[in-house]
Amino acid sequence: MGFLDYLLPLAVTLGHLAIAPYTKVEESFSLQATHDILHYGLPTSNITSYLTTHYDHLTFPGAVPRSFLGPLVLAYISTPFIHLLRGHVSEQLIVRGTLALLSSLALGFYTTRIRRIKGPVVARFYQLLQLTQFHIPFYASRTLPNTFALILTLLADAGLISGTYTSQSMALGLMTFIAVAIRSEVALLLAFQALTLFLTRRLPLRHIIISGLLGGIIGLISTIAVDSYFWLSSSPSTPFTTPFLSQLGFIWPEFSAFYFNTILSGASLWGESPWHYYFTSSLPKLCLNPLTQPLIFISGSLAPFPHLLFIAAYSVLVKHKEWRFIVYSIPTLTTAAAEGAAWVWNRRGKSAAYMLLTLATVGSIAATAAAAAGMAAVSAQNYPGGVALHSLQGLVQKGERVHLDTLTCMTGASRFLQDELPGVSWDKTEDEETKLSPEFWEGVDWAVTESPERVPGAWKVETVVKGFDGARVYKPGQPTGTEGERAVKRLGLMGKVEGLEDRLRPLMKGWWVGIKMKEQVWIMRRQKDTVVEEV
Repeated sequence: MGFLDYLLPLAVTLGHLAIAPYTKVEESFSLQATHDILHYGLPTSNITSYLTTHYDHLTFPGAVPRSFLGPLVLAYISTPFIHLLRGHVSEQLIVRGTLALLSSLALGFYTTRIRRIKGPVVARFYQLLQLTQFHIPFYASRTLPNTFALILTLLADAGLISGTYTSQSMALGLMTFIAVAIRSEVALLLAFQALTLFLTRRLPLRHIIISGLLGGIIGLISTIAVDSYFWLSSSPSTPFTTPFLSQLGFIWPEFSAFYFNTILSGASLWGESPWHYYFTSSLPKLCLNPLTQPLIFISGSLAPFPHLLFIAAYSVLVKHKEWRFIVYSIPTLTTAAAEGAAWVWNRRGKSAAYMLLTLATVGSIAATAAAAAGMAAVSAQNYPGGVALHSLQGLVQKGERVHLDTLTCMTGASRFLQDELPGVSWDKTEDEETKLSPEFWEGVDWAVTESPERVPGAWKVETVVKGFDGARVYKPGQPTGTEGERAVKRLGLMGKVEGLEDRLRPLMKGWWVGIKMKEQVWIMRRQKDTVVEEV
């Protein structure tokens, strides 16, 4: 079973990657950074000029700085796979596949530790519950900073399960490193984990302090050394600063982000959610299986308590809430649910009630897997920018210039995909007033935009990319038409979906739920001497 502990996560995460190969804006920093490290290397002279010319993050820095530690490691680990598969698989898929491999190794290592400490039945149920969720398998190959942090927190969780002084000390040190260098919100989880270990006398205070100091020092030195280089912190052209450190020519990205988001309340610019949002919305979606919470209660495990305290405290402290800020708690909560499922399973022969609970648990896992597959198929339609760039292949010629608008760039138009069109130049001008000028478009051969009516001049629409626009309930007798067909056709699932509808719709008395698609991105060629169709 040890081999399957690693193979199953890899198969599931790569399956999600195959279904949704494109990326969105949340992933863009780390993805573009990985691309630039792979393609442009690390200069040792004329650093400011070279990085400013070639690296994406100095042109589009984002709202707050992020660390290059994750992209740097990912780039170097991806390199041998790129050399091996170049010409057969796109670099973006290789890089994301490498990240999926790292995530799967972490999940596998955590599972083997569960198997050793808690037994094979708990480990089996953990994998079933974890891999039939949507978010962790889907995002395991996505270059969010939270994904890099999740990989390391899984290793820390494995150490905490082991229960020895050494493994628990290493786990706290690793969590401190994560909090300092990769994602600052982990610091709050670290505090509750350390407090729990101390109060339950599982780890002496001296070990806790030493572990935290070592992890913090290593993390601080690593992030300052690496990120001060990439963010040009000693140069006047640096886009970000860190209080106190910038005067010395250094930057600490996670502290800068924490200062902006928390101290200055900058995170509220992206919206606020009620205090209970994580418990009433995020956790049910992350766990997905509706029996997770009852199974946690049945297990009687104390391991979830530091995580629940972390989520509760974070709910109060930060008004802007996103599921990815608490995703690090899901493996531990899922493990507790697996313990509850194992407890029920081991008693299945004792009474009819236990057998019914067992059947409900197994059935919920199957239903959750189906729901997660549907969510993945729907989510795959949220990347019109990536689809648009793929559609440009065979249309755009070398030497031509292509304008990509903001929506296109935010929904999949990465530098990796641009590289698949060699000899093409790219424009990503964002200023709307500039783009209203006919002179701006004189040097543009192609426009990829969500607003064709705002592009002056004569243009021919070559193709239109559709994207997900919500779900639709079809009444009895109402045909589903072609809505959503583009999605399932691209995945080769049209026959299966039609067959599924034919079998299930009569059982639902003619009712059906389908997805709605709408036109989102127009690919247009500039017409120099002819009259164009209306767009």
